[in-house]
Amino acid sequence: MPLTPLKIARSVKVAARAGVTGDQLFNLWNEMEPRPGKFDVSGPKGGIDYLGGKLDWTLELTIGTINTTVRVTPPDLQTIAFDDPRMIERFHKLLDAIVPILNSHVAYISIGNEVDVYLSRHPDQWPQYRRFYDDAVAYLHARAPGVK
Repeated sequence: MPLTPLKIARSVKVAARAGVTGDQLFNLWNEMEPRPGKFDVSGPKGGIDYLGGKLDWTLELTIGTINTTVRVTPPDLQTIAFDDPRMIERFHKLLDAIVPILNSHVAYISIGNEVDVYLSRHPDQWPQYRRFYDDAVAYLHARAPGVK
């Protein structure tokens, strides 16, 4: 059964009444960059504005680069190494699109989701992903120093 905005709103109200004060917002890179270099961060922005701004919740934003068993980079980057300069530059641009929508309620950003599962199946990509990840963390901390 798909989640509708009404079902989500009802669930959030129930959670707030139960004392919930935080949430994770999960977004895939390929959905936030539907075409090369064209970013749509309206999904995470809506969650950040409502849950953080209106409800005063602490938030963690997950940017899916890998989602458990699959790579979720934009299609034109699917076969490029994670540490390729083109991949790194594009992820910087995604972060550049995301940083302006952050507010003080976004305490954490996760780069990837359960990446160990995918990388255990593609062990040759571990070093590449580690270099990509280290660069992304450094870039993010330079642009949004308060985010962990």
